[in-house]
Amino acid sequence: MKVHRIARPDLRLWEALVAASPNASFFLTPEFAQIAEAAYRTPTELFAFECEDGVRVLLPARRIASGRFRTYVAPGGGLPGGFLSDAALDPGRSAAVLQALAKIHDAAFRLTLDPREDLRLPPAAERSLRKDRVFVLDLGRGFVRIEQECFEKDFRRGCRRAARRGVSVSLERGQGAFQAFARLHAAGSRAWDAQSQQPSALFSACAAQAAAPAAPLELVLARDSAGTPVAGILGVRRGDTWTVWLAAMDRRARLLLPSTAAYGFAVERACAAGASSMVLGASGGIASVEAFKRSLGAQPVEFDLHVEVRGTLREGLRRVRAFGRWVHGVARRTRGQCAASPGGPGLGGVS
Repeated sequence: MKVHRIARPDLRLWEALVAASPNASFFLTPEFAQIAEAAYRTPTELFAFECEDGVRVLLPARRIASGRFRTYVAPGGGLPGGFLSDAALDPGRSAAVLQALAKIHDAAFRLTLDPREDLRLPPAAERSLRKDRVFVLDLGRGFVRIEQECFEKDFRRGCRRAARRGVSVSLERGQGAFQAFARLHAAGSRAWDAQSQQPSALFSACAAQAAAPAAPLELVLARDSAGTPVAGILGVRRGDTWTVWLAAMDRRARLLLPSTAAYGFAVERACAAGASSMVLGASGGIASVEAFKRSLGAQPVEFDLHVEVRGTLREGLRRVRAFGRWVHGVARRTRGQCAASPGGPGLGGVS
């Protein structure tokens, strides 16, 4: 399929394709771009294309490196993304758009696709694919049946125990609630994984957007009997999907099972809002996290979710570096030991 790039796409095109894609990820919208720029100081640039059948496709991407070469993430942080378009994207159309991206010779794009749709991308020299496992909960049967048929026995028991131990859960708004969640998340990140820490500006920007009527951002907070926040989930409700963005718990309160209560509440809330699926995100290969997500009835979805697309200059540089590493490795080996060039076509094998 032939694809040509649309010159100078603007906000009107972006908003039009957002409107044409009511179930597309929140992380492809101008609202998320505003939050990301405030939090990470990474501006969003638009890359738009028109296919030969007239379908328009747009990729909002955040620029994280500049200079001689440009690097973009879309949307970044492993968040569900994909493309915006005014028609369904099949594997052929998606591959053609990625090939068009690769013609931007000095740029590299790191994309996370939508876990609700496997595009079955074919391999290509200018892109790398990486599998990931994301958990998705089907909400189509309604909360009552999910609670009875999907929640594991221990999860249901945990919800009841949390209630008996004084844990209350509610949707909250306002800077105070978001700052309380920010403190929970910061403490949890320090104890769990420093790379997951988020700037305080992220939570302030989210609070500002959540204050608007019908805002898609929803903050679920669990409090102990003294009213202290002990767990929380920042979620996004858009179209037919409720997505878990960030979650945190005060480890000192883990015996109260506040995270169990918060997730149970979030599932009930998503069902009441009319969502048909809940995206709980990846687990980083951590068995305990996977087990917790399975206890809600969520099922793993695993395919090529992460894509890196490299322009011609970036791909050439990657090959030169790969060849240099191979040469260095050969030089360190014992003389006379055979080796095969890893460079592939165009680099010249050693015989």
